[in-house]
Amino acid sequence: MRASRALVVLALLALPACTSTARPEPLPAPSPSATARPTAAPTGFGTQMILLRNGGLKGGSDMWKIEASGAWRLTDADGKKVRASGTLTAVQLAELAGMLNDPALPSELATPARPETCPDGITYVLNSGPASGVIPSCGLEAPTPHFVELAAFVGRVTATN
Repeated sequence: MRASRALVVLALLALPACTSTARPEPLPAPSPSATARPTAAPTGFGTQMILLRNGGLKGGSDMWKIEASGAWRLTDADGKKVRASGTLTAVQLAELAGMLNDPALPSELATPARPETCPDGITYVLNSGPASGVIPSCGLEAPTPHFVELAAFVGRVTATN
């Protein structure tokens, strides 16, 4: 019992020494690691978006591939002949991600088509994670304004002058 009283007295005597008004100095900022690598900013559409346009009066095909980093290429349909390439700005990349994540887009991509053919029709194929599907230019049972805006945007931001 005497030993426990002595410990309590010692603890109480030490208590004022533990309370100090001095502020601790801030820790130094960690130095960057030599193995640290910058990561790509998240785009909101996975690792890449592919848009294929096929058909029309000329019967041509174009394929746009836009990476999460913003790097893009415009090629022929099989991806072998590169027609143009570049990099989207951060603003353009964010706008594209917003369009791809628009909740209306998946329902437009799921719009049923009537069994029709058009001699000058253009078919689009979009592959970007959950926003993937086929949009024919004729025979759709409903309009696709969000997809049309997306396709026009991709064409505009990848146009070379």
